Amino acid sequence: MSPVIDHIIPVAKGGHPSDIGNLQLAHWCCNRQKSDKLYKNVEEKKVLGNRNLPQSRNWADFRATNE
Repeated sequence: MSPVIDHIIPVAKGGHPSDIGNLQLAHWCCNRQKSDKLYKNVEEKKVLGNRNLPQSRNWADFRATNE
């Protein structure tokens, strides 16, 4: 399918029709399915923590144990 220009905030919902920040590329069929719906960009929380990796700087030992 051909790419088309999609309005992130649909014009029918108050989005500006020519604001470059309100435009994105979309597949034609995906854009048709989206129609004038609004989608929220939800970021999932990422768990950061110690992975308990070995702290050795001896690469020869590392290589020997991983071959």
